Amino acid sequence: MAWFQGGMSSFNGRNIPEAINSSVLSACTHAGMIKEGSECFLSMTRDFNIRPEIEHYGCMVDLLCKAGLLEDTLGMIRDMRMEPNAVIWSALLGGCKLQKNLEIAEIAVSISHVNKLMIMKPDNMDITHF
Repeated sequence: MAWFQGGMSSFNGRNIPEAINSSVLSACTHAGMIKEGSECFLSMTRDFNIRPEIEHYGCMVDLLCKAGLLEDTLGMIRDMRMEPNAVIWSALLGGCKLQKNLEIAEIAVSISHVNKLMIMKPDNMDITHF
């Protein structure tokens, strides 16, 4: 993560492209770098005064779900400063399927109003094979 910190500091207070943060978070997800991805996410606000957008939260949901941290994921979703969208809920439900966690899936469905999700993004809602 030193390369991330060094690269970010080179912007010297100028606008940092959002794609950089999303790309780093996505890379951490694919590499299984949970600690580093979480630190990057926290560093955005703490060190660079960047408010996470829905794309950043989506990356974090994916990262935490793949690591099996479903309760942490649900807590983060509940604490988001914006309304979670279909991508966020779909990622959590996908993580529940991956981890075979019906309990968190049921909570997510009750919170997210799955009928609303199916209307928003019906092509991605394969919850029948849980």
